[in-house]
Amino acid sequence: MISNNLAVDRFSAVSAFAKVVEVGSFARAAERLSLSTSAVSRQVSELESHLEVRLLNRTTRRLSLTEAGQAYYERCVQVLADLDEAEASVRNAALVPSRVTGSNRPSIRNILLIASSLSFTPTVSSLS
Repeated sequence: MISNNLAVDRFSAVSAFAKVVEVGSFARAAERLSLSTSAVSRQVSELESHLEVRLLNRTTRRLSLTEAGQAYYERCVQVLADLDEAEASVRNAALVPSRVTGSNRPSIRNILLIASSLSFTPTVSSLS
């Protein structure tokens, strides 16, 4: 059974389950996830044990979702998409600092160095 303390194991199991549903087989899901077929099968079985519900009907020739499996899959797909979006958002935010604070703050010395390299030409304007 999946430990409640091991979120990574649950995440892996949910990802494996979603991939099995998407590709329609444990073997193809295992190939896409770079895992063994038995590892993917074990993860899905452990997920079912954790949830205390059968998600997939398995026969030697085909897989099908149970009603609970269909509902769970739809939620999993949304959660995985939200996670992908959150990760992309964080990566993009890390590339563009939103404000200058802390160690990003330019020092007075750096400001003066930059200012001294600029040439200023005073302009005279008449105020009449």
